[in-house]
Amino acid sequence: MGWGRADFQVDPHLLRRGLIENGYEELPITSQHALAVG
Repeated sequence: MGWGRADFQVDPHLLRRGLIENGYEELPITSQHALAVG
C-alpha cells in the first residue's frame, strides 16, 4: 500500500504491530467522539 505515493510504501499491519511493540497504545474512539469532531 503506497497511500498514493511511490516513495512511501507501508504495510498498515506491520506499522500497527511495530507501534504496539514499542509501547504505543490504541485509544478507543466512540461515535460520540467522531460526532464531536465533525
